[in-house]
Amino acid sequence: MKKTLLVIALVATLGTVAYVSAEAVGSPEKGILVGTAIEISTYATQGMTEKDIPAMVSRCEQGFPVGILDEATGEVWICIYRNNAPASGLETGNKTLGSYMGKKVSAQGLKYKAKGINVMRIAVISEY
Repeated sequence: MKKTLLVIALVATLGTVAYVSAEAVGSPEKGILVGTAIEISTYATQGMTEKDIPAMVSRCEQGFPVGILDEATGEVWICIYRNNAPASGLETGNKTLGSYMGKKVSAQGLKYKAKGINVMRIAVISEY
């Protein structure tokens, strides 16, 4: 069951990244986001309270998509990460955001917007 959910989450995340890459209008813009680190499916189905944070941490560890709830606009930004080292590939933002679940963060990176989907490729993140 857990493996099936993990596979579904990874396919959804990679599909989102592929969709954004194919449909992005123009170039990404460099930017900063200030908001709360969330696991997207828990946020969408249960909301964001203190009792939901353990579920978010658990699902983040299982590979479910993670993001940042922008405090200024209320928009959700799906987070991905790419190490700057040569030959590094694109990966989900789970390792990068995992320790920040439910906390207010500040993230800097490339912001992509396409047809209602917001994706940020994080370069730097810290607790706000």
